[in-house]
Amino acid sequence: MDNTTIPTHAMIKNLTEYIVDGMTLPELKQFVYDDVYSIMLEDREVFYANLPVECEPEDFAKETD
Repeated sequence: MDNTTIPTHAMIKNLTEYIVDGMTLPELKQFVYDDVYSIMLEDREVFYANLPVECEPEDFAKETD
């Protein structure tokens, strides 16, 4: 395998679709949670940057299933 290829936009998009298409909705939610959680550990502003304009952080404080 050649690890020197620089991924193109199309390659990344196609790989993303392949990964997502192979997941159930609960798996996809866990994957996104893990990714967002990891990013937020490094930069908590990511949480605030992803909040919808009309929402406050407390709007997302309730535990969900």
